[in-house]
Formats: sequence, structure tokens, C-alpha cells
Amino acid sequence: MDVIEAFSVTVWLICASIQDIRHRRLHPAMLIIGAGISLWIAIYGCLHGERILPVVAGAIPGVLFWWLGHITRCIGSADGIVLTIIGICVDWKKTVVVWLISMFLIGVGAMVYVVWKTESRRKKLPYIPFLTIAFTVYFMCGGQ
Repeated sequence: MDVIEAFSVTVWLICASIQDIRHRRLHPAMLIIGAGISLWIAIYGCLHGERILPVVAGAIPGVLFWWLGHITRCIGSADGIVLTIIGICVDWKKTVVVWLISMFLIGVGAMVYVVWKTESRRKKLPYIPFLTIAFTVYFMCGGQ
């Protein structure tokens, strides 16, 4: 992933995070923009000699996350779609690492939230900001 590609995905994730925090949902236009960015990165990569299989394999963790959310109704649909968009931009191994980091971060955030008891324990935390932090930290720490 080139610097420009990582920067464009990061900017999109920051915008999606802001929307997720403010409205607890993503507007479909935001998802379409993310899909456009991921398709642009995939097509650019394929035109420059990368194979299509890593692109398809990268989307699998996000699709599984979306499917899990669809079954349990505990995870928002947009969370799985955003993870799928990230997976299309990077390979599946990096997607799984970013997902694991984000799960750790949201777990820590939930513990802090419960200890402070600022509001009801039933309140849902927005996931995309944690995914954004995980993606940014992973790639800033050299996750090439």
C-alpha cells in the first residue's frame, strides 16, 4: 500500500469515524465513497502487476464480520462493510491484524466506560473510531 493510498483510506476512515460518533450510523454515501476508494486502489494495483486473489481474499474477513453482525444483531452492518473496504485495500492478513488491534482497543474502551459508569451499561460504543485508530497505528508502525 502506497503512502497516497494509505492516506486516502485514513482520511476516509476519519470522516466515517466522525459520522459514526455523531450519528451512530454511516450515511450510504460515505460507504459508496469508501467502496470507490477501495476499487480505485484494487484496480490501480491490478494494472501495476498485483494479482486479483489478494483483493478478494482481503474482503473475506469483513464479509465474515458483516455476516456475524447480521446474525447476532449486535454489530452494525456498516462495521462489516468498512472492514471489507479495508480488506480490499490491504491483504487478508493485515486486515485480520487491524481487526484484532481494534477489538483490543474497543475492549479497553468498554472497560474504561464501565468503570466510569458515565451512562447506561447498555449503551453501544461506535466501532469505526477504534478501527480507524487500529488501521492508523498499524500502518504508522510499519505494517507494510
